[in-house]
Amino acid sequence: MGTAIDYARVMSDDGLTEAIYVRISKEDREVLDELSGRLPLKMSAIARIALRIGLAEIDKDPARIFAGGKQTKTRR
Repeated sequence: MGTAIDYARVMSDDGLTEAIYVRISKEDREVLDELSGRLPLKMSAIARIALRIGLAEIDKDPARIFAGGKQTKTRR
């Protein structure tokens, strides 16, 4: 069983002293926009929670980084 994430703390803007810039695809932005329209959360809070969930999964199994990518065309 994984480590529980304190979503109330993640959703809070308290203590957020660091920032990063991340480029995302149009599709990722559309998913974030759609989720923020359905959930009582800001888009940034959803992205922060998704980051935490993803980091927890990567911490448990670093190979997951390479398993989730899109398939590319093979070169001939």
